[in-house]
Amino acid sequence: MKRTLITYIIFAIPFFAFCQNSFDTTQYNQVLYRVNIGGDSLNSADNTHVNWETDTYKNPSAYSNWAVTGNHVYTTDSTITEDVSVPAGTPMEIFQQSRGIETWDVTDMSWKFPVTPGVKTEVRIYLAEIFFSNPGERTFDISIDGNLVENDLDLVKDYGVNVGTVKKYEVTSDGTIDIDFVQQGSQPTVSAIEIFEEKPFSIAGISNISDLTEKVFPNPFNDKIIINSKSSNFYLSDLTGNIIRTSQEASQYQDYKVFNCANLPKGIYFLSIDSKIFKLLKD
Repeated sequence: MKRTLITYIIFAIPFFAFCQNSFDTTQYNQVLYRVNIGGDSLNSADNTHVNWETDTYKNPSAYSNWAVTGNHVYTTDSTITEDVSVPAGTPMEIFQQSRGIETWDVTDMSWKFPVTPGVKTEVRIYLAEIFFSNPGERTFDISIDGNLVENDLDLVKDYGVNVGTVKKYEVTSDGTIDIDFVQQGSQPTVSAIEIFEEKPFSIAGISNISDLTEKVFPNPFNDKIIINSKSSNFYLSDLTGNIIRTSQEASQYQDYKVFNCANLPKGIYFLSIDSKIFKLLKD
């Protein structure tokens, strides 16, 4: 019996470590913040050991304006289905609780995270509808540093009931990253917030650099599209013809233009440059 027990302990620990997700050190320097909004502290699912911070009714987070908007925490015991945007290993408990504000509250729910000015970050907002069950019952906006990033978001219509999803945004800090959840048809909701410090973008870090002689690289793409063109007239559209990125939204890197596409779903896209159209696939 003792030999069996010892064997189990020896092999169980490495197996647990193997099951952890690896932190993407090619894209990020570190995890700056993880807040389990409305819930208790949770262990991280990667090898950073940066756990999710507590934000409960009894122990609310210092980053939010809960004292002004009201300490409204909502929970559910229902099973949450996580869509493809949710990182592997994310605890379901993240989505089984949330914060919101009541329709009569005049102050919008907001979060302020101190971040060194000039640092480029990826802000991840975790969302799930655990209260309403019909489209149109809850619609709200999200803005970051005063810029509207989600307009009339309707979680039931877009994702369904008890479905967890993650929105990602690239933000360069001005000293504080301000995230506001703005009422529209009803009170906003949010389940968790993560902020990662991004590594400086470098074309040299991309494989097959010789392919940059082409107009567009890479294809298939993942988080960025690089455009090798002097044209200022280009845009990205989806299969339905909706324009989702314009040349004004492209950032400049040396002689190249760069579209951030981290928040786009997988699928087929079309990049129009002057009179030419390039068919692209997102993995």
